[in-house]
Amino acid sequence: MSNTENFTSWRREQTLIFLDKSTTGTSPSWVRIKMSTLLEIAVNPVTEEYAFIGYKDDITLLDRYKISLSQENQAVEGDACFDYLWGLFYSLPSGSEVQTDCLIVFPKAGTTDGSFQAWKFRATLVLNTFNGVDKKITYDIQAAGDVERGTVTVADGTPTFVAATGD
Repeated sequence: MSNTENFTSWRREQTLIFLDKSTTGTSPSWVRIKMSTLLEIAVNPVTEEYAFIGYKDDITLLDRYKISLSQENQAVEGDACFDYLWGLFYSLPSGSEVQTDCLIVFPKAGTTDGSFQAWKFRATLVLNTFNGVDKKITYDIQAAGDVERGTVTVADGTPTFVAATGD
């Protein structure tokens, strides 16, 4: 029996994260996060404890997930994502001004049409720091609504999201 199996290792550049920099929401203008050294997607489970009378120990039930990503972006003028983030950082927006759509594209094939599995959700961008020494902006992307599952194709750097049916 052989120990050789057909595994495919995912590479960091295959997971794509996009933010919609449009202000109207009618036609997205996606910018890809490329100049970051962080790629950790936290699902942040929200649980509740119950002390049911029929059990000696409390029971933990999983209620939902609250997706978040801590990010940084290298300060490189001309990078579409940095230019978008710098505009936000400089103007110090709040409330709905820091809400946008986020699209996470995974390297897992969606169907035979060349698409990939993806999540799309409304997000709040929480701007944290500008570090002039390290030359980066740090920020958090926090889900501000339900995660919509679907697939994405990317043509000329522009993603097209198609929502899953029956999800």
